[in-house]
Amino acid sequence: MGQSWQVGAVIVSSLFISRSKSLSIPRSIQSKRELTAEPSAPYLLQSAKVNQPQGSGVMRLGDFPVYLIRYNLTMKRFWTDNALSVVLIALFAVFWLAQALTGWAVYNGELEQVRQQVLTWPRYLTTAHFWSTTAENWESEFLQMAAYVILTIYLRQRGSAESNPFPDEQTKAEKHQVDSIPPGFWRRNSLSMALLGMFAGALIIHLFTSWETYTLEQQARGQGAESLIAFLHQPDFWFESFQNWQSEFLAVAAIVILTIFLRQIGSSQSKAVLDPNRKTGSV
Repeated sequence: MGQSWQVGAVIVSSLFISRSKSLSIPRSIQSKRELTAEPSAPYLLQSAKVNQPQGSGVMRLGDFPVYLIRYNLTMKRFWTDNALSVVLIALFAVFWLAQALTGWAVYNGELEQVRQQVLTWPRYLTTAHFWSTTAENWESEFLQMAAYVILTIYLRQRGSAESNPFPDEQTKAEKHQVDSIPPGFWRRNSLSMALLGMFAGALIIHLFTSWETYTLEQQARGQGAESLIAFLHQPDFWFESFQNWQSEFLAVAAIVILTIFLRQIGSSQSKAVLDPNRKTGSV
């Protein structure tokens, strides 16, 4: 029994060593170390390659460490290239989950007050209460971004890092780039069209779910349901929308104006610390 596991260990070791020795070592490394030495872990991270036999879909035992190294390199590269979007999406997921849990508690509290059966969390996620509160926030965010993207095409703010530079501040290369706009409506306006489309979708979801919530509240009071057109004449939907819209445009105005006078070193949304206040744009 003792000899069998020793033989197995020798076979596994020989596969890994033979695989490692098949890797080519750059001359700069050859000059600093003996060719008989095995490549170190940092070197494997730089030069690992898989030479799997053609026509074979099965990974050999000796290839496993190399596949693991390649996987680690791929994940590291993905994080380096997408760290900002990954963190923002993760924060969105965390706070959306928090909203769902706290909204569930609020909604069940309202149901208990009117002596109705409380809902499970999965059931709450399908209610108009959850989607109405979610969509009214998405609606305002996409409206803010779409309006900001479109307004910055035509309007300027002298000294703001969030504004396009004025013609007298543009270089010849920048002016030539403006003159050589590629043809095609979608290619020229895809960002604003996408944001407007997401705003319209969120607005529709907010409208119908808010209408459903309003109808349920009316029925709980013993009153009849209203049509969608009649609901639009009520202040409830517009109050939910306007309270978010005003805050979004206040936030945009704040960053446009504050970046004239204030700086944040290292941020793409700020001018350089030594830039004068009258310089427009962050580049």
